[in-house]
Amino acid sequence: MRHIYMFLLAGALCQAGPDSFREAVEADWLLQDQVRTNAKLDRRGGASQVSTTSDALGAVDGVIDGKWGFHTLQEKNPWWHVDLGKAVALDRAVLYNRCDNCGARNNRIVLSLSDDGKTWTKAYQHDGTLFQGHADKKPLAIPLGGRSARFVRLSLEGTSYFHLDEVQIYGKADPKKNIALGRPCDQSSVSQWSAAHGKPVKPTAPKSYPFALVLERGRSLAKDLLANGAPVQPLVAGFEAVAARVDALPADPAAERALYLELRWALRRLALANPLLDFESIFLTKRAPGSYSHMSDQYYGWWSRPGGGFYLLSDFRTDEPKLASITPELPTGSFLRPDLSYDGKRVLFAWCKFHPDLRGKGDKTDKESIPDDAKYHVFEMNVDGSGLRPITHGSYDDFDARYLPDGRIVFLSTRRGQAV
Repeated sequence: MRHIYMFLLAGALCQAGPDSFREAVEADWLLQDQVRTNAKLDRRGGASQVSTTSDALGAVDGVIDGKWGFHTLQEKNPWWHVDLGKAVALDRAVLYNRCDNCGARNNRIVLSLSDDGKTWTKAYQHDGTLFQGHADKKPLAIPLGGRSARFVRLSLEGTSYFHLDEVQIYGKADPKKNIALGRPCDQSSVSQWSAAHGKPVKPTAPKSYPFALVLERGRSLAKDLLANGAPVQPLVAGFEAVAARVDALPADPAAERALYLELRWALRRLALANPLLDFESIFLTKRAPGSYSHMSDQYYGWWSRPGGGFYLLSDFRTDEPKLASITPELPTGSFLRPDLSYDGKRVLFAWCKFHPDLRGKGDKTDKESIPDDAKYHVFEMNVDGSGLRPITHGSYDDFDARYLPDGRIVFLSTRRGQAV
């Protein structure tokens, strides 16, 4: 048996039957189309366009979770503000910070007031101490002493990203009512981390399906396969039979959606008939993402979450793929980034045991207080899950192991023991 490893949509592959598998595949296609048309998902899962005003609403949407509610570009003097609708005597502003190592950017945050949104008066600048909110239940409360304003602006001086979790404004008339909740907002820019907020919208298909793109790709693929002698003539004819109905589509959204998905399935069958796909099964990994979102720190073992494992997928060309677990016998933990040997018989991977209390531990540089098995270490096993053996051990995280052609193994590690 030959194997290839890939990172796939494990959620779709692990569904129980053909109907649910088809639904998951189609939902993924439609989501891809949304992304291509720059339709992004808000933090509740709704789909809509991102603008400075829609991203800014994330600070007054009532969601307090320690993450960023809005996020600007790195720029000079970034700002965010809320329009209260009319001038109001203000009691206080309450700021919930982003609760990770980026929260210190707001240590010198400035609060300004305005009646017209054009002329601003600085009312407060923070003293440089770190504040949080969601994590310690201690947001920054700024007393405003009855000062009147319609607009409340928060900003940073200098060049930086700007982000907060949530902003609450309370008036003198009712000091218990958050008068900023759901009010119109704006900010200086949007970034790759921005998202549309506001009323959640159930993700749906784009209003206009990209038939032309799918037809172009299908015909280019068919031309290439036929030129290389692939026996795909019946599948090409099937694709063209569906394509011939596109121009005669009625003005019916349901019919348009159905024909678009039928065309995508015809293209899928054509693509999977490529004779270069001459293997019988796919080796894949399923992983629960870490509890800390960062481009590198999320891979420390102490941020891991349990779940996932390794699987062999067979019958992947059909609408009823079969998934079999080959996860080795290890305690509850997290599996990371496998690598297949050159002869297709062995697999390298990283694993760490899940310790639920470590995420909240303060000083994670104290290696003696963190169990060695809470760190990712490199393991090797046979492709059927047998023959498990550890490769590395110790007080550091080891992962991303790869076989070299000469039989040695190279891997990433934190064991250098330095930090910037």
